[in-house]
Amino acid sequence: MASGNVTCDPAEPAVAVDDPEIPKVLSLRTGIEHDSRRLIGGRRYDRLVGGLRDVISDAIREGRPRLVCPICGVAVRLSASPQKRFFFKHVTEDGSCPAVTRSGLDNDTIRAMKYNGARESDAHKLTKARIAESLTADGRFSCVAVETTWRSKGGKGLRRPDVQATLGDLRIAFEAQLTTTFLDVVRGRRAFYLDDGALLVWVLRRFDPAYRRMTEDDVLFSNNSNILVIDAETWRRSKSTGRFMVRCHYREPYLNGEVRAERWREEIVGFDELTLDRDGQRIYLFDFDAKDAETLREVARRQAERQEEELRAEVFAYWTEKGIRRGLDRRALVEWEVTVRKAAERGVALPRDPDREPVFVTAVAVLLSAKLGRPAGYKYGKLLQVAHQVAESHDDLLIPFCFALKAYGTEMTIEIEDAKGSWRERKTGFRDRVAADREAHFSDLPYAPTLRYFFPEIADKIRG
Repeated sequence: MASGNVTCDPAEPAVAVDDPEIPKVLSLRTGIEHDSRRLIGGRRYDRLVGGLRDVISDAIREGRPRLVCPICGVAVRLSASPQKRFFFKHVTEDGSCPAVTRSGLDNDTIRAMKYNGARESDAHKLTKARIAESLTADGRFSCVAVETTWRSKGGKGLRRPDVQATLGDLRIAFEAQLTTTFLDVVRGRRAFYLDDGALLVWVLRRFDPAYRRMTEDDVLFSNNSNILVIDAETWRRSKSTGRFMVRCHYREPYLNGEVRAERWREEIVGFDELTLDRDGQRIYLFDFDAKDAETLREVARRQAERQEEELRAEVFAYWTEKGIRRGLDRRALVEWEVTVRKAAERGVALPRDPDREPVFVTAVAVLLSAKLGRPAGYKYGKLLQVAHQVAESHDDLLIPFCFALKAYGTEMTIEIEDAKGSWRERKTGFRDRVAADREAHFSDLPYAPTLRYFFPEIADKIRG
Protein backbone atom coordinates (compact mmCIF):
# COMPACT_ATOMS: atom_id res chain seq x y z
CA MET A 1 0.00 0.00 0.00
CA ALA A 2 1.24 3.45 -0.90
CA SER A 3 1.98 5.61 2.12
CA GLY A 4 -0.12 8.71 2.58
CA ASN A 5 -3.17 7.40 0.72
CA VAL A 6 -6.50 8.32 2.28
CA THR A 7 -9.78 6.57 1.48
CA CYS A 8 -12.87 8.79 1.60
CA ASP A 9 -16.47 7.95 2.32
CA PRO A 10 -18.06 8.24 -1.14
CA ALA A 11 -21.21 9.88 0.21
CA GLU A 12 -19.45 12.53 2.29
CA PRO A 13 -18.74 16.03 0.93
CA ALA A 14 -15.53 16.41 -1.05
CA VAL A 15 -12.82 18.47 0.64
CA ALA A 16 -10.63 21.10 -1.00
CA VAL A 17 -7.08 21.97 0.02
CA ASP A 18 -6.96 24.75 2.59
CA ASP A 19 -5.05 27.33 0.55
CA PRO A 20 -5.33 26.57 -3.19
CA GLU A 21 -2.86 28.16 -5.60
CA ILE A 22 -5.83 28.87 -7.88
CA PRO A 23 -8.48 30.27 -5.50
CA LYS A 24 -10.98 31.04 -8.26
CA VAL A 25 -11.81 29.47 -11.62
CA LEU A 26 -13.63 31.00 -14.57
CA SER A 27 -16.39 29.14 -16.41
CA LEU A 28 -16.06 29.66 -20.15
CA ARG A 29 -19.69 28.65 -20.61
CA THR A 30 -21.24 31.19 -18.24
CA GLY A 31 -18.49 33.75 -17.70
CA ILE A 32 -18.95 33.35 -13.94
CA GLU A 33 -16.01 33.11 -11.55
CA HIS A 34 -16.37 30.36 -8.96
CA ASP A 35 -14.64 30.08 -5.63
CA SER A 36 -12.52 26.93 -5.98
CA ARG A 37 -13.07 25.62 -2.48
CA ARG A 38 -16.81 26.23 -2.62
CA LEU A 39 -17.13 24.61 -6.04
CA ILE A 40 -15.35 21.50 -4.75
CA GLY A 41 -16.93 21.33 -1.29
CA GLY A 42 -20.45 21.74 -2.62
CA ARG A 43 -20.49 18.20 -4.03
CA ARG A 44 -20.54 14.69 -2.67
CA TYR A 45 -17.15 12.99 -3.04
CA ASP A 46 -18.40 10.34 -5.48
CA ARG A 47 -20.21 12.91 -7.59
CA LEU A 48 -17.18 15.18 -7.74
CA VAL A 49 -14.88 12.34 -8.82
CA GLY A 50 -17.32 10.60 -11.16
CA GLY A 51 -18.96 13.81 -12.33
CA LEU A 52 -17.20 17.18 -12.43
CA ARG A 53 -13.70 15.68 -12.56
CA ASP A 54 -14.63 13.52 -15.57
CA VAL A 55 -16.44 16.37 -17.34
CA ILE A 56 -13.43 18.68 -16.96
CA SER A 57 -11.01 16.00 -18.19
CA ASP A 58 -13.16 15.15 -21.23
CA ALA A 59 -13.55 18.81 -22.16
CA ILE A 60 -9.78 19.36 -22.06
CA ARG A 61 -9.14 16.29 -24.21
CA GLU A 62 -11.71 17.49 -26.76
CA GLY A 63 -10.13 20.95 -26.96
CA ARG A 64 -13.02 22.83 -25.37
CA PRO A 65 -12.06 23.39 -21.72
CA ARG A 66 -14.85 24.27 -19.31
CA LEU A 67 -12.83 26.02 -16.61
CA VAL A 68 -9.75 28.25 -16.84
CA CYS A 69 -7.51 30.19 -14.50
CA PRO A 70 -8.93 33.74 -14.41
CA ILE A 71 -5.43 35.21 -14.14
CA CYS A 72 -3.71 33.62 -17.14
CA GLY A 73 -6.62 32.02 -19.05
CA VAL A 74 -5.00 28.57 -19.10
CA ALA A 75 -7.31 25.56 -18.79
CA VAL A 76 -7.38 23.85 -15.41
CA ARG A 77 -8.02 20.27 -14.40
CA LEU A 78 -9.29 18.97 -11.07
CA SER A 79 -6.54 17.15 -9.19
CA ALA A 80 -6.26 15.49 -5.80
CA SER A 81 -3.54 15.11 -3.21
CA PRO A 82 -2.76 11.67 -1.72
CA GLN A 83 -5.02 12.75 1.15
CA LYS A 84 -7.89 13.16 -1.37
CA ARG A 85 -8.04 16.93 -0.99
CA PHE A 86 -8.89 18.56 -4.26
CA PHE A 87 -7.53 21.60 -6.09
CA PHE A 88 -7.40 23.05 -9.58
CA LYS A 89 -4.18 22.75 -11.55
CA HIS A 90 -3.02 24.37 -14.77
CA VAL A 91 -2.91 22.01 -17.72
CA THR A 92 0.30 23.75 -18.81
CA GLU A 93 2.56 26.26 -17.11
CA ASP A 94 5.20 28.54 -18.61
CA GLY A 95 5.96 30.61 -15.53
CA SER A 96 3.85 33.60 -16.57
CA CYS A 97 1.12 33.00 -13.96
CA PRO A 98 1.78 33.69 -10.27
CA ALA A 99 -0.22 30.55 -9.43
CA VAL A 100 2.24 27.64 -9.57
CA THR A 101 0.43 24.29 -9.48
CA ARG A 102 2.68 21.84 -11.28
CA SER A 103 5.99 20.11 -10.64
CA GLY A 104 8.78 20.30 -13.17
CA LEU A 105 7.49 17.16 -14.89
CA ASP A 106 4.33 17.07 -16.98
CA ASN A 107 1.96 14.10 -17.21
CA ASP A 108 3.49 12.81 -20.43
CA THR A 109 6.98 12.77 -18.93
CA ILE A 110 5.83 11.06 -15.76
CA ARG A 111 3.85 8.55 -17.80
CA ALA A 112 6.90 7.79 -19.93
CA MET A 113 9.05 7.29 -16.85
CA LYS A 114 6.48 4.94 -15.32
CA TYR A 115 5.62 2.83 -18.35
CA ASN A 116 8.31 3.04 -21.00
CA GLY A 117 11.19 2.14 -18.77
CA ALA A 118 9.42 -0.26 -16.48
CA ARG A 119 9.33 -4.01 -16.81
CA GLU A 120 5.84 -5.47 -16.84
CA SER A 121 5.11 -6.92 -13.43
CA ASP A 122 4.43 -10.60 -12.89
CA ALA A 123 1.10 -9.60 -11.28
CA HIS A 124 0.03 -7.81 -14.46
CA LYS A 125 1.02 -10.78 -16.62
CA LEU A 126 -0.90 -13.14 -14.35
CA THR A 127 -4.03 -10.99 -14.42
CA LYS A 128 -3.96 -10.76 -18.22
CA ALA A 129 -3.58 -14.52 -18.47
CA ARG A 130 -6.47 -15.13 -16.10
CA ILE A 131 -8.72 -12.79 -18.07
CA ALA A 132 -7.83 -14.45 -21.37
CA GLU A 133 -8.19 -18.00 -20.05
CA SER A 134 -11.51 -17.16 -18.37
CA LEU A 135 -12.83 -15.75 -21.65
CA THR A 136 -11.56 -18.70 -23.65
CA ALA A 137 -13.33 -21.12 -21.29
CA ASP A 138 -16.67 -19.50 -22.18
CA GLY A 139 -17.78 -20.50 -25.67
CA ARG A 140 -19.83 -17.34 -26.06
CA PHE A 141 -16.66 -15.29 -26.48
CA SER A 142 -14.59 -15.38 -29.64
CA CYS A 143 -11.47 -13.69 -31.01
CA VAL A 144 -9.79 -13.67 -27.59
CA ALA A 145 -6.37 -12.03 -27.92
CA VAL A 146 -3.71 -10.70 -25.55
CA GLU A 147 -1.71 -7.52 -26.26
CA THR A 148 -2.93 -7.35 -29.85
CA THR A 149 -3.25 -4.08 -31.73
CA TRP A 150 -6.78 -2.72 -32.00
CA ARG A 151 -7.29 -0.52 -35.04
CA SER A 152 -10.29 1.79 -34.99
CA LYS A 153 -12.93 1.36 -37.68
CA GLY A 154 -12.56 4.91 -38.90
CA GLY A 155 -8.79 4.85 -38.97
CA LYS A 156 -8.64 7.40 -36.15
CA GLY A 157 -6.02 5.56 -34.18
CA LEU A 158 -5.09 2.35 -32.48
CA ARG A 159 -4.79 0.88 -29.02
CA ARG A 160 -3.22 -2.19 -27.54
CA PRO A 161 -5.59 -3.43 -24.82
CA ASP A 162 -4.37 -6.05 -22.38
CA VAL A 163 -7.03 -8.48 -23.61
CA GLN A 164 -9.73 -8.21 -26.23
CA ALA A 165 -12.64 -10.44 -27.19
CA THR A 166 -15.93 -10.43 -29.06
CA LEU A 167 -19.31 -11.23 -27.52
CA GLY A 168 -21.93 -11.55 -30.23
CA ASP A 169 -21.46 -8.40 -32.29
CA LEU A 170 -19.85 -6.43 -29.45
CA ARG A 171 -16.08 -6.01 -29.27
CA ILE A 172 -14.79 -5.69 -25.72
CA ALA A 173 -11.42 -4.40 -24.53
CA PHE A 174 -10.20 -5.47 -21.10
CA GLU A 175 -7.60 -3.40 -19.25
CA ALA A 176 -6.00 -4.79 -16.10
CA GLN A 177 -5.48 -1.83 -13.82
CA LEU A 178 -2.70 -2.53 -11.35
CA THR A 179 -0.78 0.74 -11.33
CA THR A 180 -1.74 4.37 -10.91
CA THR A 181 -3.24 5.62 -14.14
CA PHE A 182 -3.79 9.28 -14.98
CA LEU A 183 -7.41 10.29 -15.36
CA ASP A 184 -6.78 11.64 -18.86
CA VAL A 185 -5.56 8.16 -19.87
CA VAL A 186 -8.66 6.51 -18.39
CA ARG A 187 -10.99 8.98 -20.09
CA GLY A 188 -9.05 8.90 -23.35
CA ARG A 189 -9.33 5.12 -23.64
CA ARG A 190 -13.02 5.34 -22.81
CA ALA A 191 -13.57 7.84 -25.63
CA PHE A 192 -11.59 5.72 -28.10
CA TYR A 193 -13.63 2.56 -27.55
CA LEU A 194 -16.92 4.48 -27.39
CA ASP A 195 -16.22 6.08 -30.77
CA ASP A 196 -15.39 2.63 -32.14
CA GLY A 197 -18.70 1.14 -30.98
CA ALA A 198 -16.93 -1.10 -28.47
CA LEU A 199 -16.93 -1.48 -24.70
CA LEU A 200 -13.99 -0.88 -22.37
CA VAL A 201 -13.87 -2.96 -19.18
CA TRP A 202 -11.43 -2.13 -16.40
CA VAL A 203 -10.44 -5.13 -14.30
CA LEU A 204 -8.62 -5.21 -10.97
CA ARG A 205 -6.60 -8.01 -9.44
CA ARG A 206 -8.01 -7.23 -6.01
CA PHE A 207 -10.10 -4.51 -4.42
CA ASP A 208 -10.44 -3.30 -0.85
CA PRO A 209 -13.27 -0.77 -0.35
CA ALA A 210 -11.53 0.50 2.77
CA TYR A 211 -8.33 1.27 0.85
CA ARG A 212 -8.99 2.87 -2.52
CA ARG A 213 -6.49 4.77 -4.61
CA MET A 214 -7.56 7.77 -6.66
CA THR A 215 -7.27 5.74 -9.85
CA GLU A 216 -9.66 3.14 -8.47
CA ASP A 217 -12.11 5.86 -7.50
CA ASP A 218 -11.90 7.31 -11.01
CA VAL A 219 -12.96 3.94 -12.42
CA LEU A 220 -15.43 3.10 -9.65
CA PHE A 221 -17.55 6.24 -9.74
CA SER A 222 -17.73 6.45 -13.52
CA ASN A 223 -18.87 2.81 -13.59
CA ASN A 224 -22.05 3.13 -11.54
CA SER A 225 -20.05 2.40 -8.37
CA ASN A 226 -19.23 -1.17 -9.46
CA ILE A 227 -15.72 -2.66 -9.62
CA LEU A 228 -14.84 -5.91 -11.40
CA VAL A 229 -12.11 -8.22 -10.15
CA ILE A 230 -10.54 -11.27 -11.77
CA ASP A 231 -8.63 -13.37 -9.25
CA ALA A 232 -7.66 -16.99 -8.62
CA GLU A 233 -11.15 -17.98 -7.47
CA THR A 234 -13.03 -16.44 -10.40
CA TRP A 235 -10.45 -17.93 -12.79
CA ARG A 236 -10.98 -21.42 -11.34
CA ARG A 237 -14.76 -21.08 -11.50
CA SER A 238 -14.62 -19.88 -15.09
CA LYS A 239 -12.51 -22.89 -16.05
CA SER A 240 -14.69 -25.39 -14.18
CA THR A 241 -18.08 -24.05 -15.30
CA GLY A 242 -17.28 -22.91 -18.83
CA ARG A 243 -18.80 -19.56 -17.92
CA PHE A 244 -16.84 -16.31 -17.59
CA MET A 245 -17.06 -15.44 -13.87
CA VAL A 246 -16.14 -12.15 -12.23
CA ARG A 247 -16.09 -10.80 -8.70
CA CYS A 248 -18.14 -7.64 -8.43
CA HIS A 249 -17.84 -5.11 -5.61
CA TYR A 250 -20.54 -2.47 -5.46
CA ARG A 251 -22.03 0.15 -3.19
CA GLU A 252 -25.57 -0.47 -1.96
CA PRO A 253 -27.54 2.51 -0.60
CA TYR A 254 -30.23 1.77 1.96
CA LEU A 255 -32.48 3.54 4.44
CA ASN A 256 -31.62 3.73 8.11
CA GLY A 257 -34.71 5.40 9.48
CA GLU A 258 -34.74 8.79 7.78
CA VAL A 259 -31.05 8.66 6.91
CA ARG A 260 -29.42 7.43 3.72
CA ALA A 261 -26.70 4.91 4.48
CA GLU A 262 -24.69 2.55 2.32
CA ARG A 263 -22.73 -0.66 2.53
CA TRP A 264 -20.35 -2.54 0.28
CA ARG A 265 -21.47 -5.79 -1.29
CA GLU A 266 -19.41 -8.44 -3.04
CA GLU A 267 -20.61 -11.24 -5.31
CA ILE A 268 -19.08 -13.66 -7.78
CA VAL A 269 -21.38 -13.76 -10.80
CA GLY A 270 -21.39 -14.71 -14.43
CA PHE A 271 -20.43 -12.02 -16.93
CA ASP A 272 -23.83 -12.62 -18.52
CA GLU A 273 -25.50 -11.29 -15.34
CA LEU A 274 -23.92 -7.88 -15.80
CA THR A 275 -25.54 -4.92 -17.52
CA LEU A 276 -23.44 -3.86 -20.53
CA ASP A 277 -23.98 -0.15 -21.16
CA ARG A 278 -21.99 0.54 -24.31
CA ASP A 279 -23.17 4.12 -24.72
CA GLY A 280 -22.30 4.94 -21.13
CA GLN A 281 -19.17 2.75 -21.18
CA ARG A 282 -20.32 1.08 -17.99
CA ILE A 283 -20.59 -2.55 -16.97
CA TYR A 284 -22.25 -3.31 -13.67
CA LEU A 285 -24.14 -5.84 -11.58
CA PHE A 286 -26.00 -3.44 -9.32
CA ASP A 287 -27.62 -0.24 -10.57
CA PHE A 288 -26.25 2.07 -7.91
CA ASP A 289 -27.42 5.30 -9.54
CA ALA A 290 -31.05 4.16 -9.70
CA LYS A 291 -31.04 2.82 -6.14
CA ASP A 292 -29.31 5.93 -4.82
CA ALA A 293 -31.89 8.20 -6.44
CA GLU A 294 -34.72 6.04 -5.10
CA THR A 295 -33.21 6.08 -1.61
CA LEU A 296 -32.76 9.84 -1.59
CA ARG A 297 -36.35 10.32 -2.75
CA GLU A 298 -37.57 8.10 0.08
CA VAL A 299 -35.38 9.99 2.57
CA ALA A 300 -36.92 13.26 1.40
CA ARG A 301 -40.42 11.77 1.59
CA ARG A 302 -39.93 10.45 5.11
CA GLN A 303 -38.37 13.69 6.32
CA ALA A 304 -41.21 15.69 4.80
CA GLU A 305 -43.73 13.33 6.38
CA ARG A 306 -42.07 13.69 9.79
CA GLN A 307 -41.92 17.47 9.47
CA GLU A 308 -45.60 17.52 8.55
CA GLU A 309 -46.46 15.40 11.58
CA GLU A 310 -44.33 17.65 13.79
CA LEU A 311 -46.14 20.71 12.44
CA ARG A 312 -49.53 19.08 13.00
CA ALA A 313 -48.56 18.15 16.56
CA GLU A 314 -47.28 21.67 17.21
CA VAL A 315 -50.50 23.23 15.93
CA PHE A 316 -52.78 20.75 17.68
CA ALA A 317 -51.05 21.54 20.99
CA TYR A 318 -52.68 24.98 20.93
CA TRP A 319 -56.04 23.21 21.20
CA THR A 320 -55.08 20.41 23.58
CA GLU A 321 -52.70 22.28 25.89
CA LYS A 322 -52.68 26.05 25.34
CA GLY A 323 -56.37 26.89 25.37
CA ILE A 324 -56.61 28.62 22.02
CA ARG A 325 -60.41 28.68 22.15
CA ARG A 326 -60.28 30.70 25.38
CA GLY A 327 -57.76 33.15 23.92
CA LEU A 328 -53.96 32.92 23.97
CA ASP A 329 -51.89 34.87 26.47
CA ARG A 330 -49.08 37.14 25.30
CA ARG A 331 -46.40 34.46 25.47
CA ALA A 332 -48.54 31.93 23.63
CA LEU A 333 -49.32 34.50 20.93
CA VAL A 334 -45.60 35.01 20.32
CA GLU A 335 -45.23 31.24 20.01
CA TRP A 336 -48.22 31.14 17.66
CA GLU A 337 -46.56 33.70 15.38
CA VAL A 338 -43.54 31.41 15.12
CA THR A 339 -45.82 28.49 14.28
CA VAL A 340 -47.61 30.59 11.64
CA ARG A 341 -44.27 31.37 9.94
CA LYS A 342 -43.20 27.74 10.13
CA ALA A 343 -46.46 26.64 8.52
CA ALA A 344 -46.12 29.30 5.82
CA GLU A 345 -42.73 27.83 4.86
CA ARG A 346 -44.59 24.62 4.05
CA GLY A 347 -47.26 26.48 2.10
CA VAL A 348 -49.85 26.18 4.88
CA ALA A 349 -51.82 29.28 5.86
CA LEU A 350 -52.76 29.84 9.51
CA PRO A 351 -54.62 32.91 10.80
CA ARG A 352 -52.21 35.40 12.37
CA ASP A 353 -54.85 36.29 14.95
CA PRO A 354 -56.89 33.19 15.82
CA ASP A 355 -59.35 35.28 17.86
CA ARG A 356 -60.58 36.77 14.60
CA GLU A 357 -61.20 33.37 13.01
CA PRO A 358 -63.56 31.64 15.48
CA VAL A 359 -65.06 29.36 12.82
CA PHE A 360 -61.61 28.01 11.92
CA VAL A 361 -60.68 27.58 15.59
CA THR A 362 -63.91 25.71 16.23
CA ALA A 363 -63.48 23.56 13.11
CA VAL A 364 -60.07 22.38 14.30
CA ALA A 365 -61.45 21.70 17.77
CA VAL A 366 -64.29 19.61 16.35
CA LEU A 367 -62.18 17.58 13.92
CA LEU A 368 -59.31 17.14 16.38
CA SER A 369 -61.75 15.86 18.99
CA ALA A 370 -62.96 13.29 16.48
CA LYS A 371 -59.37 12.36 15.67
CA LEU A 372 -58.29 11.94 19.30
CA GLY A 373 -61.52 10.36 20.55
CA ARG A 374 -61.75 12.95 23.34
CA PRO A 375 -62.57 16.67 23.60
CA ALA A 376 -59.83 18.97 22.29
CA GLY A 377 -60.24 22.66 23.05
CA TYR A 378 -63.43 22.01 25.01
CA LYS A 379 -64.06 21.87 28.75
CA TYR A 380 -66.21 18.81 28.18
CA GLY A 381 -65.21 15.47 29.57
CA LYS A 382 -66.64 13.28 26.82
CA LEU A 383 -66.54 13.12 23.04
CA LEU A 384 -70.30 12.58 23.13
CA GLN A 385 -70.72 16.12 24.45
CA VAL A 386 -68.72 17.50 21.53
CA ALA A 387 -70.92 15.52 19.14
CA HIS A 388 -74.10 17.01 20.58
CA GLN A 389 -72.59 20.51 20.45
CA VAL A 390 -71.78 20.04 16.75
CA ALA A 391 -75.27 18.75 16.00
CA GLU A 392 -76.89 21.64 17.83
CA SER A 393 -74.74 24.59 16.77
CA HIS A 394 -72.50 23.79 13.79
CA ASP A 395 -74.41 22.59 10.74
CA ASP A 396 -71.38 23.30 8.51
CA LEU A 397 -69.20 20.94 10.57
CA LEU A 398 -71.65 18.09 11.05
CA ILE A 399 -70.79 16.14 7.89
CA PRO A 400 -66.97 16.51 8.24
CA PHE A 401 -67.28 15.53 11.92
CA CYS A 402 -69.20 12.35 11.14
CA PHE A 403 -66.72 11.37 8.44
CA ALA A 404 -63.85 12.11 10.84
CA LEU A 405 -65.32 9.77 13.45
CA LYS A 406 -65.38 7.01 10.85
CA ALA A 407 -61.92 7.80 9.42
CA TYR A 408 -60.22 7.88 12.82
CA GLY A 409 -62.12 4.93 14.25
CA THR A 410 -63.65 6.87 17.15
CA GLU A 411 -67.33 6.17 16.44
CA MET A 412 -67.17 3.39 19.04
CA THR A 413 -66.09 5.90 21.69
CA ILE A 414 -69.35 7.82 21.29
CA GLU A 415 -71.38 4.61 21.23
CA ILE A 416 -69.84 3.57 24.55
CA GLU A 417 -70.47 7.00 26.07
CA ASP A 418 -74.02 7.13 24.64
CA ALA A 419 -75.59 4.99 27.36
CA LYS A 420 -78.98 6.69 27.00
CA GLY A 421 -78.98 6.42 23.20
CA SER A 422 -79.40 10.16 22.70
CA TRP A 423 -76.78 10.36 19.97
CA ARG A 424 -78.08 7.24 18.25
CA GLU A 425 -81.55 8.75 18.19
CA ARG A 426 -80.23 12.07 16.91
CA LYS A 427 -78.29 10.42 14.09
CA THR A 428 -81.43 8.86 12.63
CA GLY A 429 -82.68 12.29 11.65
CA PHE A 430 -79.44 13.52 10.05
CA ARG A 431 -80.36 12.46 6.52
CA ASP A 432 -83.66 14.38 6.53
CA ARG A 433 -82.00 17.31 8.27
CA VAL A 434 -79.27 17.64 5.66
CA ALA A 435 -81.75 17.26 2.80
CA ALA A 436 -83.89 20.04 4.25
CA ASP A 437 -81.03 22.57 4.39
CA ARG A 438 -78.23 21.52 2.07
CA GLU A 439 -76.79 25.04 1.87
CA ALA A 440 -76.10 25.18 5.60
CA HIS A 441 -74.57 21.70 5.71
CA PHE A 442 -72.51 22.02 2.53
CA SER A 443 -71.22 25.58 2.92
CA ASP A 444 -67.50 26.26 2.40
CA LEU A 445 -65.29 26.22 5.46
CA PRO A 446 -62.73 28.98 6.11
CA TYR A 447 -59.11 27.93 5.65
CA ALA A 448 -60.33 24.77 3.92
CA PRO A 449 -56.90 23.97 2.35
CA THR A 450 -55.37 24.26 5.82
CA LEU A 451 -57.97 21.95 7.32
CA ARG A 452 -57.32 19.44 4.54
CA TYR A 453 -53.59 19.57 5.34
CA PHE A 454 -54.11 18.93 9.04
CA PHE A 455 -56.78 16.27 8.52
CA PRO A 456 -55.70 14.52 5.30
CA GLU A 457 -57.78 11.42 6.04
CA ILE A 458 -60.97 13.41 5.34
CA ALA A 459 -59.55 15.94 2.88
CA ASP A 460 -62.19 15.18 0.26
CA LYS A 461 -64.98 15.84 2.78
CA ILE A 462 -63.85 19.38 3.60
CA ARG A 463 -65.50 21.96 1.39
CA GLY A 464 -63.96 25.18 0.18
